[in-house]
Amino acid sequence: MSKSNWHEIERGHVFEAAMLYSPSDTNRPLYFFEEDPADPSTGVVVRRVGDFAPKKIGRTYAARPQRLVIGIKPRRVVIVSNNKINQHHDFEYIMVAPIFTIKPDDEKKPGYQKIIDDDHPYFIYVPRTLPDGKVLKRYIDVSQLISIHKGILLEKKEVLETDRMGLLEDLLIENLDLGAEGEDGQQAFVAAKS
Repeated sequence: MSKSNWHEIERGHVFEAAMLYSPSDTNRPLYFFEEDPADPSTGVVVRRVGDFAPKKIGRTYAARPQRLVIGIKPRRVVIVSNNKINQHHDFEYIMVAPIFTIKPDDEKKPGYQKIIDDDHPYFIYVPRTLPDGKVLKRYIDVSQLISIHKGILLEKKEVLETDRMGLLEDLLIENLDLGAEGEDGQQAFVAAKS
């Protein structure tokens, strides 16, 4: 997404984003691209642990940039950061939560019914009706909040329904320990609206 369209980024909106495809791509050893000194646009991919020791430059040390080879794919994400950050040109990064599809095998796993019943501590059920009338079962994973650059947002897809957004806000407060208890033991802090 270009900077001129950042005004379209809003909390609770669902976008397709270019996201890391497989967590196994981040397990060590990693895949590094090693440039050919004669032609930096060519080189070889090698699998190794990597040397992340800082490089001495004069009297100080600096982190050494590394070029990794990882898989990415389009994934739907819901925007969870506030609209001041989402739409401001000085802030390049936003917070999102990924949306995952529930596969038929997932329906046999313990916890599946908790997702459907809105009783899961980290997952929010967000079904989507497809043009053919079938329902695509999906969930937002609040345990995998991630900061991404606005430039990897590809396309706005939908807006989260109000009740789903309310549940998302509740789980964010609970899982990030943002709530405070009042004298009566009830939650006294409520998330600020965007």
